[in-house]
Amino acid sequence: IILYYWIDGHLFSADVYGNKMQPDAIDDELVQKALATREPVELEHDFSDTQMTTTEFGSAYTWVYPLLVGDDLIGVFKMENLHIGMRDLYGQLPTFFKYVSMVLKNEILGHTSLKQAYDQLREMNDTLEAKNRELERMNKIFVGRELRMVELKEQIRVLEEQATAANYRKDA
Repeated sequence: IILYYWIDGHLFSADVYGNKMQPDAIDDELVQKALATREPVELEHDFSDTQMTTTEFGSAYTWVYPLLVGDDLIGVFKMENLHIGMRDLYGQLPTFFKYVSMVLKNEILGHTSLKQAYDQLREMNDTLEAKNRELERMNKIFVGRELRMVELKEQIRVLEEQATAANYRKDA
């Protein structure tokens, strides 16, 4: 079993074993056909492909089912080496795959929303850091100005004392 799906225009796939991949393209002809037609595809082949030891069944089947939500193609679901044909379950499959499609779409939208929120938080953090740097720079300017004012006031006080002392000596 393998699932192909897109998030933000990027192709991903995951299989029943938990392997997740990001292939460049889909090279499977059956999957390509299901994508092109947006219709389920079934391939009947020799039962020995299933590697099951029972002789009850004469054929094996590969199913490829496009996952649609409305007109939106969300992904493609492929199951190989089944012992039952699609026609035997066709009445139940559309409902099942519509449900699977909705679950997948919600997962994709959740991922996209989470990424957007993360990007917005990062942008806000960058903005806050820039504003913080600007405030620190302004603080250094103002503190430096205040220190210079204290220094100048001290110089004025010393000069006033010297002038007063000089005037006092002159008058004496």
